[in-house]
Amino acid sequence: MWTRQQINKHIEVSKKLLEIKENVFKLIKNENISEYEVQKFILNSLKQQELKTDKHPPIVAFNNDTAKSHYFNAKKSIKAKQETLVLFDLWAAIPNYPYADITWMAYKGKKIPNDIQNAFGLVIKTRDNCLDFIRNSLKKGIVPTGMEVYKVTEKNLKGKTDDDFYTGHSLGFASPHGNNAHLSSNNKNKLKMNQGYAIEPSILIKNKFRVRVETDFYISKNKRLVITAGLQNKIIKL
Repeated sequence: MWTRQQINKHIEVSKKLLEIKENVFKLIKNENISEYEVQKFILNSLKQQELKTDKHPPIVAFNNDTAKSHYFNAKKSIKAKQETLVLFDLWAAIPNYPYADITWMAYKGKKIPNDIQNAFGLVIKTRDNCLDFIRNSLKKGIVPTGMEVYKVTEKNLKGKTDDDFYTGHSLGFASPHGNNAHLSSNNKNKLKMNQGYAIEPSILIKNKFRVRVETDFYISKNKRLVITAGLQNKIIKL
């Protein structure tokens, strides 16, 4: 269980990550810039904000690279030209406090392709259904298990994605992934009060693209779901 100070520090980091996200999208919109160059920009931004991250760099993936799991680009990475899908996954923490973890998506071009738009819409619906399921359970005085939240994702995405129905994870202090109560198929434990979680359903179309959104939340002591890292509801047009 996080203390009030730990929750506040997590929210503070979330706001800083959202500010970095805005700067990243401006950069991609205005520059013919590569995944690697954006990644370096993010790392410099984290340093300026005095935020720490774990051993992995942030994920910046364009077009087909979005379909690669845990894609960490090399120096010879592709550039964001016109008609480019952008996936941006960033996590960080104030030292000795819990992580925040966000994923946002954008499209640089005149018109977002229908297959991407449709997949994104379904991912947003899945995320919202998961959050509504948690809220409705709490209103009944029931704290759901990680497995029960996972099953909402499975119901929404079965037959729609080329990978499993990954739903989310708890947030930690040493890394963005905590050690307890993930939103997974084998977790029969109830979600914990005042514990941060990231929720991030996705759709993978193999060898083409992945669509994923990610935000953070916790359940307060009075059983209220609190979103801490903003909600993306449409693909950002660059």
